Amino acid sequence: MRYDGDHQHTPLITQILSQHFCFHSFCPEVFIGLGVPRPPIQLIATSNGIRCQGVEPPHNDVTAKLARAGKQPWMKNLSGYIVKSRSPSCGNGTVKVHHEQHIDTDGIGVFTQQLQLHYPNIPIIEETALEDPRARQDFIRQVMQYHST
Repeated sequence: MRYDGDHQHTPLITQILSQHFCFHSFCPEVFIGLGVPRPPIQLIATSNGIRCQGVEPPHNDVTAKLARAGKQPWMKNLSGYIVKSRSPSCGNGTVKVHHEQHIDTDGIGVFTQQLQLHYPNIPIIEETALEDPRARQDFIRQVMQYHST
């Protein structure tokens, strides 16, 4: 569910990938208590590194909470993870990072960074990448391989 309450249902995931996998839905933003709908958050480059802060009010820093959300004990039982593109919590290489003079568009969400840190070999893909049949098949193969190890 998006921060504004709109759904992000992806039939490709629920209809095609569900033939291969069981899913566990998890939204780190809801998990840390941001609710739905919620004020938007964004990645900001600061002198203390990349922070995840509210757009309005900007002082609402949820970086540490999102990082803790990426360390849940049940996650060690996962075999793959589909993340939300452009999300400051979940994106994987498509997130805007706001700097003083410019905006990068290749950031990684705080939650996804934690997944990569704690489970470095787990397959992770953004939902938009699944639209590419080759990427989708590769992800399925990687998840099955990861699961069998």
